[in-house]
Amino acid sequence: MKNILLLSFAVIAFLLPATPAFAQQKDFQFWNSAGVSLDLPRKFRVVAEEEIRLKENCTQIDRQINNLGVGYRINKYLKAAVYYRIEAKWENPDNHVWRQGLYGDLAFRYQTGLFEIDYRSRIQSSKVDFNEKQDRLFGRFTHRHKLGCTYNPARMPLDFSAESELFYKAGGGYNFSEYRIWGGMAWKPGKTHEIGLKYGIAREVQVTDPLTSFVVSLDYTFNIKL
Repeated sequence: MKNILLLSFAVIAFLLPATPAFAQQKDFQFWNSAGVSLDLPRKFRVVAEEEIRLKENCTQIDRQINNLGVGYRINKYLKAAVYYRIEAKWENPDNHVWRQGLYGDLAFRYQTGLFEIDYRSRIQSSKVDFNEKQDRLFGRFTHRHKLGCTYNPARMPLDFSAESELFYKAGGGYNFSEYRIWGGMAWKPGKTHEIGLKYGIAREVQVTDPLTSFVVSLDYTFNIKL
């Protein structure tokens, strides 16, 4: 299983030199979120989350994202989920638009010893402005594939993880459009609270002026089990 994670990073490393050498933008961003996860009977889970993303070296709001989702654990290895998203997108400090979208996940998890391997496939709809006269929600999909490895030290409430994610645009072709690489840790001082801190690189590809973002992410989740 460890070879799968290494292969994922190797694929990204192979693809990067093939990306056309266009002009580039670089930015430091800060993404922070807080959410509630509610475990229900019969293997269901409800998740509500709000996230604020800062751009332009953390001087300007990029997005305010609100997610509401329902997940179902199929078995010990597989789970599925569907989410509804409302987000405000700032084009500049004085102008933002509200958009909505849907996405669905199918995730696989396998644990061996102190390591956990996970893979997630996500299909994400278009993000449509609320004032759109025509519904383009399903006009174009984004396919996302994320592979990660988590190390759980024995007798410690800390997890250390590494992840890579590839983005593909469907509709009018199936084009590799973005990648993200993350490394981080999560502190779990019990079954209720979880705090995650990650550092990542997100980069657009196949565009004339690609943006490379260096991102610090801080997440808090309050877990409830009925």
